[in-house]
Amino acid sequence: MSLAFAEDSVSYKYQNMVIGENMKKSYFCLAVLLCSLSFSSQARESSNTWCRPIKSSNELLKCTLASHPDIQVREASVEEEKKGIDLAGQRPNPGFDLEGVGNDSGGITSELSLMHTFELGGKRDSRIRIAKAQVNMSKSELLKSQEIVAIQTVLNIYRLRQIETELEATRESLGTFRGIRKKYQRIGRLNPEQQVSVSVFKLAEEDSKLKVNSLISEKEQILSTFRMIIGEDFKITKGLLPPPRKTWPSISIDKIGGADSLIALNSLAIAEAESDLAESEGWPDLSLGPKIEVTTGQNSETRIGIALSAPLPFYNTNNGGRAKAKFGVKKTLLNEEWTKRKLERKAKYLLADYKRSSAAVSRSIKDSNIASKHDELHKLIQRGVVSAPLVIEMHREIFEFYENLHAQESRALKNLWILYSIRGSILEENLK
Repeated sequence: MSLAFAEDSVSYKYQNMVIGENMKKSYFCLAVLLCSLSFSSQARESSNTWCRPIKSSNELLKCTLASHPDIQVREASVEEEKKGIDLAGQRPNPGFDLEGVGNDSGGITSELSLMHTFELGGKRDSRIRIAKAQVNMSKSELLKSQEIVAIQTVLNIYRLRQIETELEATRESLGTFRGIRKKYQRIGRLNPEQQVSVSVFKLAEEDSKLKVNSLISEKEQILSTFRMIIGEDFKITKGLLPPPRKTWPSISIDKIGGADSLIALNSLAIAEAESDLAESEGWPDLSLGPKIEVTTGQNSETRIGIALSAPLPFYNTNNGGRAKAKFGVKKTLLNEEWTKRKLERKAKYLLADYKRSSAAVSRSIKDSNIASKHDELHKLIQRGVVSAPLVIEMHREIFEFYENLHAQESRALKNLWILYSIRGSILEENLK
């Protein structure tokens, strides 16, 4: 009875110790988890400082760049590739060999060796160069994502302002058509020409309603994109929408430095590092270390020496790998030269097209004087000296004018920001 009681007591104490250790581990894991969540939260907050609150179109652009999922994935890829440098710099672990056999003396003859592998030919340095080049490539791909997001965000911000202008013009036309049609209806009995005018205004009303619905759908689609990136509580205000550009900045391309150019350059750097690694693979690795032989029995004996092991390069010295890597360098060099020529030609075309489209926008805004012409039209309508087809045609022309003006403005903006990306300065530019 006393022995069983003692065994139960020991078992109970052991279980309490295990439970206590598990609780300590749980508390430790919980503390690590809370710390990691705190750090990640602080990192997220620091990256989204532009988002609280958003007071201008430029802050909206910066907030989108800080919060866009594609950019965050690319940033994580950069950090992942950085860890690859440590991986590439790892050295082979030493090898340990032990053999023991019985001998004729009734004892044991054993051999023990500790071998350290030396990588010859600069294999480790070549691997580190490849890893660093891959980090730079990942940074270039991050910049490419930032360029794409920045250009699309700028176009979306300006498009929201354009939609508001087009909505205002369309709703004004809708109100004008509806008001004139109601005036005809109050007359009472209409002659055939007046009946046709009423029908024409009714069709113009329905056409304006369709335009309003289309513009609202486009606006909601753009806002949905911003809400997906920034948050569901995002709301657009007039303060966030830039005014129409009356003057446009001058831009010159002194050198090519955008993401496409950097990707081509980093591809060449990776290919050259891989070629160096292929050259180093032709060198065999050398394993060297101390060796001890111990014999026990009637004649005990201990011998100490050196063990050396290396493959003999009789069958290959990685000739195929070296030849392939050299052609890889040649291919990427040709691609880098072609990319540079292509970007230079693209920059010249975009620069000329930007000057044309921006000049057209400035000239149209200056010469159109659309507001005064619209006011004159309504004065003529009130006097009753303008026919129904002319009223409708004038409002249609106003809407088409805004459509064409906004199309040219978007073209100029897109060209400008692509030129910023080719120049490599897109992250330094602001919406003005």
